[in-house]
Amino acid sequence: MATMDTNEVLEGVGKSLDKARGASILKQAARKRDERESTLFLDVPTWDGDLVCEYRVVDPIELGKVAEAAVRRMRQNGKVEPAANDIALIVAAAVGLWAVDPDSGERLPIEDEFGQVKYDRIHKVLGRDDIKSNADAVKYLMGDKRDDGSWTVNVVAITMHAQKIQQWMRDPSTRSLGMEELLGEL
Repeated sequence: MATMDTNEVLEGVGKSLDKARGASILKQAARKRDERESTLFLDVPTWDGDLVCEYRVVDPIELGKVAEAAVRRMRQNGKVEPAANDIALIVAAAVGLWAVDPDSGERLPIEDEFGQVKYDRIHKVLGRDDIKSNADAVKYLMGDKRDDGSWTVNVVAITMHAQKIQQWMRDPSTRSLGMEELLGEL
């Protein structure tokens, strides 16, 4: 009968303890993952932190529909309106808009008689009859006012906003998206 020396026994015990510890750490990580927020709160560009939109990871079937619509737009006229695909993603991922209380910093849901407002009904809350679609709402909310009082579509702001959502959707455990971090990804 072969005998094991003390070092072999200790090595076996150490490996068993490492396996048990690894499993324990994995279970803790799984609990933490299950408890994390499943949405992203992101400042709406041009609102200086006063307006925030909550986003979710878009279901694959719905994301497929967004992609199909993008292909249809391209085939119909051979060109796509600037940021149209980014706007489609922003609208699809939106859960609701929130106003930020300037005194407390608390986020307050923007609601109407139908519930929390997204890009589809923000025109009613703002009293803007010129906003006719979700795309118009995104363009207005993320637009910039010109010196003459008219509004211009800020394509860069819309695209950067959509990229932040895309980056977060790739890994929803990402809690903050600093500009340096985002630019490093480009």
